[in-house]
Amino acid sequence: MSAEQYPNQPLIDVAFEVRFPGDPAVECRRDEFFRLVRDKYPKVYVPKLQPGDAPALALYHFKQDDDQATVMTAINKLAYSTKKYPGFDAFKAEVLRVTAIFGATFKIGKLTRTGLRYVNAIPFVLKAGCIPLREYLKVGFQLPPPATDSFKTLNFSFASQVGNGTINVRVEHMLAEDKSHEAILLDFDYAMQSDLTFDKIETYLDESHSVTKQMFEGMITDEYRKYIRGEEI
Repeated sequence: MSAEQYPNQPLIDVAFEVRFPGDPAVECRRDEFFRLVRDKYPKVYVPKLQPGDAPALALYHFKQDDDQATVMTAINKLAYSTKKYPGFDAFKAEVLRVTAIFGATFKIGKLTRTGLRYVNAIPFVLKAGCIPLREYLKVGFQLPPPATDSFKTLNFSFASQVGNGTINVRVEHMLAEDKSHEAILLDFDYAMQSDLTFDKIETYLDESHSVTKQMFEGMITDEYRKYIRGEEI
């Protein structure tokens, strides 16, 4: 599948997460892992717990100085996220670097879940008071009259079995707190949960990227694709 990168891409966050059976070593020796990644992620944010929360399950955040990328750990998970997506190859290289350090530190074997998530925000301007959904996405609804697909707001999601996992998709109308602008949230999360091992993370990441990219390419309209390519305003 095409590895095309879009100059006007709508991505606002990309994250990859692995979960594994809880291992106390991750909780007790978190400082060892931090020392190995602190050159790029020197800022430490500890979780704010609510009554009844389990401290071991809460994520510690190790952030870059500019807060654009974060490594997160808990007793049963490791995640990497970035708000400045450099393209899949560079994203994959950093995921594999971080997970290799984690795996060497804690000797993780079995995984219980992997998840790759792409969150897009597509800005738009209302037309006749409605969301011009069909200008951006190839999605449709068959609604009984008198209802139409001239939506003033929308919020829907679905999950579908794809390959070795499940793709979770959410489409939602977003309004800025100051109401100065609006956007369509397009959220993809591809999860795998069966027969997973830590040493095959690269394979899972590649498959997850292939599925989510195909979903994105299939859902956007040709007109919107021209815009994110930079071909027209």
